[in-house]
Amino acid sequence: MHGFTLLCDYTNPITVLNGNEISLKAKKGYENFIYDKRASIDDTSNDEIKSAITSEVDLEFSGKGELDIVLINLSFR
Repeated sequence: MHGFTLLCDYTNPITVLNGNEISLKAKKGYENFIYDKRASIDDTSNDEIKSAITSEVDLEFSGKGELDIVLINLSFR
């Protein structure tokens, strides 16, 4: 990622359901943002994903850059 921005207001921003593995690499000198703008999360629901990033496969974060995950207006019910 080099200057990456992702905004999502109806579900969690990143979901990986299958595959072998996934890697997110933040390039040195760049700031990257993932915004979870859902209005609320039903904390009692087993069907709703509660995290901004979720993966059913191995997930690796690497790199020397920055990755900011921002929750905006998020409330739990």
